[in-house]
Amino acid sequence: MPFLGDYNKRYKTSEYIVHQSGQEQKMNTNDSSFVQLDDNDCVCVKTKQKSEPVDPCDPNLWMPNDRPDGVPEGAKTSDYYTVAENLPKKFNEPDLFQGYERRQTNPLYRTTNAEYGRLKPNVHTMNAVYHARNQDFTRRYGKSGNYRNHSLNTAMDQKIV
Repeated sequence: MPFLGDYNKRYKTSEYIVHQSGQEQKMNTNDSSFVQLDDNDCVCVKTKQKSEPVDPCDPNLWMPNDRPDGVPEGAKTSDYYTVAENLPKKFNEPDLFQGYERRQTNPLYRTTNAEYGRLKPNVHTMNAVYHARNQDFTRRYGKSGNYRNHSLNTAMDQKIV
């Protein structure tokens, strides 16, 4: 990223207040850094070790680059929320789900349901509680097997053209 602003306006400091998007944040720099304001009143830091300045206004520094939702790879639901003790592993580790965002679809045929369904689950969309159903129905009716129709079929077969 290019170094913005007047290059002669450098201030050697150990602490500087950053005014970015209406929020006041403290930024600590070591003794070998220079802090500079650019045209947008954002602070750019240039260190003596690196030839490129570090721009705190760059969103790539504030959000991890690995996922668009801002959640780092390998994050667990239990890191962000209180989860039940009997929560299955697939709900605690959403990165186990595979098969999302394989190919781009034509925007003309894209729907809101398809847009929501193409997003990979993350820690904010996973369940924190899992209530398993009992297996009474399966145990009782699974022994007898499925119903089998023994009636006579008198309808004519339809031709597939």
